[in-house]
Amino acid sequence: MTPRNTTIFPFFFLILLLSSCHQKGQAQESQQYFLDKSPFISPKIIQDLSTWISDGGDQVIAINLSESQGSNRYFGNFLTRNIGGNYPYVYLPDTNKNPQFRNEFGFQFQGKTVNGISVS
Repeated sequence: MTPRNTTIFPFFFLILLLSSCHQKGQAQESQQYFLDKSPFISPKIIQDLSTWISDGGDQVIAINLSESQGSNRYFGNFLTRNIGGNYPYVYLPDTNKNPQFRNEFGFQFQGKTVNGISVS
């Protein structure tokens, strides 16, 4: 069952993840996160990468996945469900108790372009 007032926006983005980071002179191994399998990238991060449909022009947004994934800003228990297609729908459940204002954000991986750009 799909919640009311749910909108899935298609968006295109390229996520670059550094393979390692350095802190106080010591190399640390970065966790990898995915759009198509677990561990999934937080839908809150994907939402921040999305621009408004009314905005034009080129907009560049960068988020450090290895530092942001478990941070307070992007913390949340996101869920997955099957809505058809080859990949699950990954979303944050809506916590608004008022049914008039219920809304959720989520994404579903669609595939990659021939250039390797992920499309959701």
